[in-house]
Amino acid sequence: MTVRIELWLDGALVGGADHWWDDIEGVLNAIDGGFPQLRKVDPYGVAIFASSALDELGREARELSRSAPNRAAGELSRIAELCDDSHRATSAELRFLGD
Repeated sequence: MTVRIELWLDGALVGGADHWWDDIEGVLNAIDGGFPQLRKVDPYGVAIFASSALDELGREARELSRSAPNRAAGELSRIAELCDDSHRATSAELRFLGD
């Protein structure tokens, strides 16, 4: 299932990516608990993370990428980069738009 990820800074779309969420979901399902921010993403719905949640989301993505297979690790690293990019603005949102 593809999830569109969009970074909005100060009300403008500035970046994004499409990711095959099944890869990340497979890694999350293989471990017991943890990663509460990443687990909020629903590949069939919408999840919006405000500025206040992006540091934690980025930390989780970086941590999980260390134990993930190559493709999922790359996708998680991209999510972490988008979270880092959010510091360039006063307000930021990272939106996960499922099918």
